[in-house]
Amino acid sequence: MVLQPDGVLPTGPEHICLDAMVLIGWNNAGHLDRLGKLLGRAYTADVITKREIPSGIGRFPQNRDILDVDWLVEAPVRDEDAELVANIHGIWGSDDHKDMGEAEIIALCNRHRWTAITDDRQGRGTLESYGARYAYRASLLICAAACGEQDLDAASAWAIHREVEQGTHVADERKYHRCIALAKRVRERYNPTSWIELVGNPYIDHIIDVADQRTPKRRLPSS
Repeated sequence: MVLQPDGVLPTGPEHICLDAMVLIGWNNAGHLDRLGKLLGRAYTADVITKREIPSGIGRFPQNRDILDVDWLVEAPVRDEDAELVANIHGIWGSDDHKDMGEAEIIALCNRHRWTAITDDRQGRGTLESYGARYAYRASLLICAAACGEQDLDAASAWAIHREVEQGTHVADERKYHRCIALAKRVRERYNPTSWIELVGNPYIDHIIDVADQRTPKRRLPSS
């Protein structure tokens, strides 16, 4: 785990910010090292690594592994963004401790223009209202496979996906392969500079929503 002072944090959507459930899901599946290799470096709110994950280690001792990785940077929220976090809590009706990680990730992504990876419904809605980039946890592997990152293909991505997601998104293998095929079309249309840039494209989440028959689906930009 790396604590990086705010003054040297990078900016831009090519940088990924992970919420707690992303880290926990990959770790529980035994693929946390693979996530680190895919991302190279990622960020999270320091309240997640200092409070949320440590508070659950008594019940979930395997989560201690999350605190030991060297590719995850815990990022502090600036003092001037404390009001934003408080406002988000007020909108959500959260108490002082509940949903703190989600709220701080929104503040970080709003400040640094990072891409948030989260499945949290209210967090995603608030990220959209601030014009921030965000994506489902499942979008990571779909985009990595669509771009052939680290030799991932549909079959190898599916093997990891079903263990990480545990049925949360795209539980059918045939539909999952279809998602990757459609993601390849999105890549060809938009020609992203990297697979990470593809992750933040709202069409990817929309593809997952269609596969899951979820409503409402991710809104798409007007063309």
